[in-house]
Order: sequence, then C-alpha cells, then structure tokens
Amino acid sequence: MPLSGQPYVVLDNIRGQFGGGTLEKCLDRFAVVRIGLLGVNKEVDLPLCLVWFGTGNNLILTGDMVRRTLHIRLESPLERPDLRKDF
Repeated sequence: MPLSGQPYVVLDNIRGQFGGGTLEKCLDRFAVVRIGLLGVNKEVDLPLCLVWFGTGNNLILTGDMVRRTLHIRLESPLERPDLRKDF
C-alpha cells in the first residue's frame, strides 16, 4: 500500500509565541510519526521527512526553536513595495 504526501509544511501568519515540545520533536532529524491508515484498523510508523516553512511578523521563539530556525528579514528601500511593478 503506497503512502504519499507533500514534502513540505507551510505555517503562514504565525502570531505571538512559536514553539513547544511537540513542534520541536517534529523538527528533530530523527522524528517518526505514528498514523492510522484510513479504511483499515492499522497504525504505521513513518519518518517525518519534511521541509518546514513559516511566516510571521515579530515572532517570539520559545525553547529550542531559536536554534532550529533560520531567520530571514525582507527589507525594501521603497515606501510601498507592494505597489512595485518593475520585476
């Protein structure tokens, strides 16, 4: 029975504090998730091999999330970069 899914997770518009034990465990390089298969009474353990993306403004990272994230700051010299048309 083949299992498939997307190779990434996108968490958009994160607000306030971000982190916690469950999320940190998911981001661990040896994470395994146990899921129940639909249509049958069976659970399987699968490696959690995903690329995680998150966006937000002024986030507060908690616990180990500080060392598990790569911060990217987007800056523009324009006052209204959303109106830019010269890409």
